[in-house]
Amino acid sequence: MCNRDILKFMVEKCKAASRALLKDISEEDSLIRINGYSNHIRWESGHLARGLSQILGCLDCNEDFPERWTELFSIGSIPSEDTSVYPSLKEIKEKMENLYDKIISTIETIDEDNFEEKIQIFTEWNDSRINGVLFLCLHDWHHGGHIMVLRKAIGKERGFG
Repeated sequence: MCNRDILKFMVEKCKAASRALLKDISEEDSLIRINGYSNHIRWESGHLARGLSQILGCLDCNEDFPERWTELFSIGSIPSEDTSVYPSLKEIKEKMENLYDKIISTIETIDEDNFEEKIQIFTEWNDSRINGVLFLCLHDWHHGGHIMVLRKAIGKERGFG
């Protein structure tokens, strides 16, 4: 299996998991906060979308990710008590679908040797392009776990598995 196939497999699995976790979440349910946990499903989903835009960065593909979304959903952002500041879950899910599709199509265009190229992934982390994408796929699963916990707390089934 080549790097391209590995990355496509990982991204496709992340996409399927995200769809399954969010398919039956209403706009109202997406904003419920659980005692002792500051984030809600909508924040977690927006944060996943932010991570997907970073995957595109690892692939040298610029994404027009809304600046306001970056402010709302980046690591260290503090969830707002004013839920009207958030885009709808529908908008976030559509953005995620588009990002996943763009990632997969971009992966298909990259020369196999370029996956091993060293790039700056984050400010103080340089590594290969493939390691950056794989790390951010792990990030997807990590926050998918948060959504799974929140699903259970609001009375939903796990979503998959």
